Amino acid sequence: MVENICPVLGVSDLQTSIQFYTNILGFTLAWGGESGSAVCSVARDGWSIMLVLDTENRNSCVWIGLEDDRLFAAASQRGARVVQEPTNRPWAYEMKIIDPDDNVLWLGTGPREDIPTAEVKGERSNLSATIDRAALSVEGGGYANSSSINHSSFPSL
Repeated sequence: MVENICPVLGVSDLQTSIQFYTNILGFTLAWGGESGSAVCSVARDGWSIMLVLDTENRNSCVWIGLEDDRLFAAASQRGARVVQEPTNRPWAYEMKIIDPDDNVLWLGTGPREDIPTAEVKGERSNLSATIDRAALSVEGGGYANSSSINHSSFPSL
C-alpha cells in the first residue's frame, strides 16, 4: 500500500529555497534545513514538497491544486516570478510561477465560470511553453485536492 507521494525538487541553495517557500508561498519548514543539511521538507495545509541539494536535476514542475485563487495574488505581491499570469483554461484557472531554481509551480483551482476560457486549440503544450519561458528568463538574467479539476481536458504533453 502506498503511504504517500511527495514531489522532490532539486535546488542549488537549500536556505534560499526555504526562504522562498516560506516567505513567498506561506509554507512552513516541516523538517531538515539545518546548517549543513542537504534535504528538507516544506509543508502547507497538510501537503509537502521535499527540497534537495542537487546541481544537476532542476527545472521540474509541480501541480499545486488550490481551493481558491488567493495564493495567486499573494505570491505575486510577495515577489514570485510569474511565467504565466492567471488564465482560465477548460481544465483549471491556473497560474505558473518559478522558484529560485526555475522549478515550475503550476498553481490551479477549478475553472472559473465568471471569466472567458482561454483558447487552447492549436497551442503548443502549455507546460512545454512555460518551461521554455523559464529557461529564457535564466538566459536573460504535495498535491492538493484536485477533485474540481477537469483532468480530461488537460493538453497532451
